[in-house]
Amino acid sequence: GTDSTQLQENDTRSNGYNARISYDRPISDKKTFLSIGSAYNRNNSHVLVNASYKKKPEELFYNSDLLSNDFWFHQDVFNVRTSVKKVFAEMFSLSAGITVEATNISFDLIKESRNVNNKYWNYLPFANINKSWKDKFSITLAYRRTIRRPGINELNPAIDFSDPYNIRFGNYQLSPSLTHDFNLVLSRTRPKYFLNMGLGHNIVEDVFSQIRTLVPDGKTQITWENISNRKEYELSSWNGYTISNKVKINLSSTYTYYVYSEFDKSVRKFRDGGSFSSNMSSNFTLKEVMNFTGSFNINRFANPQGSVSWNMGMNIGFQRKFFNKRLILTMNVIDPFRDQKTNRNTVGKNFEVSSVNITRTTNYKLSAAYNFSKVVKKNPKSSTLKNKASAK
Repeated sequence: GTDSTQLQENDTRSNGYNARISYDRPISDKKTFLSIGSAYNRNNSHVLVNASYKKKPEELFYNSDLLSNDFWFHQDVFNVRTSVKKVFAEMFSLSAGITVEATNISFDLIKESRNVNNKYWNYLPFANINKSWKDKFSITLAYRRTIRRPGINELNPAIDFSDPYNIRFGNYQLSPSLTHDFNLVLSRTRPKYFLNMGLGHNIVEDVFSQIRTLVPDGKTQITWENISNRKEYELSSWNGYTISNKVKINLSSTYTYYVYSEFDKSVRKFRDGGSFSSNMSSNFTLKEVMNFTGSFNINRFANPQGSVSWNMGMNIGFQRKFFNKRLILTMNVIDPFRDQKTNRNTVGKNFEVSSVNITRTTNYKLSAAYNFSKVVKKNPKSSTLKNKASAK
C-alpha cells in the first residue's frame, strides 16, 4: 500500500533508588532472635516513542501521531517488617513474621495531558519450621504470602495501534496478585550428591493475565485483566551428582498444574493446564587445562486461553588453556541441531486464533583471553625465615 513502510523509534530511560534499614537482636535466652526493618524503593521510567510512515512514491517519512507516545511511569514501594526466630533444640527451629507494604504507581501521560494512578496496601505474613538430622537429611515446612505486582508493560494505558487487526493497551487499575504458598521440602546431602524434592500448593488471588477479546468491527484487542482466582499444584526437584573429580551433573525440573474457577471456565472459556520446565547441565574436566560444559532445557508454558507447545534449547561449551594457562580459548555452540518452533492456540468466547513461530538460529561464539601478569613464585626458605623473625 501507499503507507506500508513504518519506522518506530523507542527511547526508554529508567532510574531508581532504594533505602533499607534493619535491626537484629538476640533475646536474653540466646535461643530467640528478633529482627525488624524497613525499606523504600523508587523507580522512574520515561518512555518516548516516535513513529512515522513512508509515503510512496514521494519516498518521504511523515509522523504517525496514533503510533507515537510520550509518558512517565513512577512506582513507590514502602514496607516495614518484623520477624522472630525460635531455636527449640539443635537443628530444630521455627521462624515467623509479617511485612506490611504500601505501593503507589502513577502515569504522567504527556501526550494526552492527563495523569492516572493507583494505590494499594498489602499484608504479607510468613512462617516456616525446619528440622535437620546429623546424617544430612532435613525437612522444611513453610507458608508465605507473596505478592506479584503488575509492571509498566501491564499497566501502561497508552494504546498500541501498530497491528491494524489487533490493538494492545495496559490497565493501570490492575490489582496485584497475592499468593498463599504452602511448601514442603525434603533435602538429602552427601559428599558425592545432593537431592531435593518439593511439594507445593498455591492459592493465587486476583490473577492478572493477558486477555484477547473480539470487538464489533472484527478486530481483536489485547489487554490485562484480573481474572478471579487460581489454584496451583507444584512438584519440583533439583539434584546434583559428582560421578568423579572430573565429571559433574546437575538436573532440575518443575511441573505446575493450574486450576481455574468454574466461572472463568464456563464464561471466559478458560481451561486448566500444566506448565513444565527442566534443565540439565554437566561439566567434564578432561585435563587441568581443558574442560567441556553443556546445558539442555525443555519448557512448556500453559496460559488460561490456550497453550504453548514444547520448546527446547542447548548450549555446548569447550575451553582450552595454553602457554602455562595464560592464553584461554573458549568455544560456545547454541542450538546446533534444531529450530526453535512455538505453536500458540488462543480460544475465546467467540473466536479462535492459531499462530506458528519458527526461529532458525545457530550461534557459534569463539573468545580468546590472554593474561599478561607475572606469577611471583614464593621461596619457601625466605617465608620460613620471616615467620621465625615475626615470632621472635
